[in-house]
Amino acid sequence: MEKTGSNKSCKEIALILDLSERRVQQLAKAGHIPKIDGKRGRYPLVGSIQGYIKYLRSLSLELDADSDIANAKLRVEKARAELLELDAAQKASELVHKDHVSQVWGSITGLIKAKLLSLPSKVAGDVFASRNINEVRATLENSVDEVLIELSETDVESYDNTSANGEYSRDNTSSNDDVKTSTKVHGKSMVRQE
Repeated sequence: MEKTGSNKSCKEIALILDLSERRVQQLAKAGHIPKIDGKRGRYPLVGSIQGYIKYLRSLSLELDADSDIANAKLRVEKARAELLELDAAQKASELVHKDHVSQVWGSITGLIKAKLLSLPSKVAGDVFASRNINEVRATLENSVDEVLIELSETDVESYDNTSANGEYSRDNTSSNDDVKTSTKVHGKSMVRQE
């Protein structure tokens, strides 16, 4: 129970809470600041301070909730913008689907593997006929250089697997097992099917 000295006038509560008298009356009418029954314009000091603190906390929570909603909307808009940018880049052929890149690199590595595996049989006779280690080294270096030059002059092409709307499809044919890439070496086409 509060002491009678702790009952304050509207003017005193306004001064303590740094509010106008009108604002204290508005908060009392809204139920945030309690009034003393039977005494017009009198407010309990502790109850008024606690009521005002609770009111400010509730405002803070409402602002935080509004802020969270605004942040969520902002994240959604950013995600939409990123998706639209990716879609535009894909349609402008600036973006390549990872399956397409994997398909092309598979073709390139297959060609490199084939060239490297054929190297021993290609140079075996020359190495056998060599008279010393320097001739063996020179024969191997020349053969490796020929393979590297041939690989650097190789054009790798892949069949376009994008649909009319710009979306990548693993297969634009009737079977999912028929993915093709084509590698041209000195005008000769080498087709790889997976």
